[in-house]
Amino acid sequence: MGPFRRRLTLPTARLALLAPAALLLGAGSAMASVCDKERPNWSPDQGPASGLTETYHVFSTAPGLVLLALLGAALYFKRPTLWTPAALVAGLLAMLTWAGAKLDPTGFHEMARAEGCVAQPTLPITILAAISVIAIIQSLRPARRAKEI
Repeated sequence: MGPFRRRLTLPTARLALLAPAALLLGAGSAMASVCDKERPNWSPDQGPASGLTETYHVFSTAPGLVLLALLGAALYFKRPTLWTPAALVAGLLAMLTWAGAKLDPTGFHEMARAEGCVAQPTLPITILAAISVIAIIQSLRPARRAKEI
């Protein structure tokens, strides 16, 4: 090996050893601000987020509250026509939850999941899909008519 080749390999090896350390140390402040924006009420003392906390977050958003109101109205008034909007909102919310987690071009959601303030959205998507299927079945059932006396 000549001096030319030694100059190529020695700095490259040092760079290969120091680059991951620099990236990890530099990414700390960027990752700390992810959870401040994604889930402001979360703190690392609470531990990593679970499926139940993710479900609570999905159902406490505006579309989730609209879905709960539609389900309450459909259960109270017992009309098949009220189940159709509930099925549409539940299906749309399930698709938006999936798209927000999987189709993230910025990687913001993935960084929040790595830090622990966001969990996998499997449980809320499953619950929303089940609500949608049940609402579709209920909307296809014939309406019960009151018996005339």
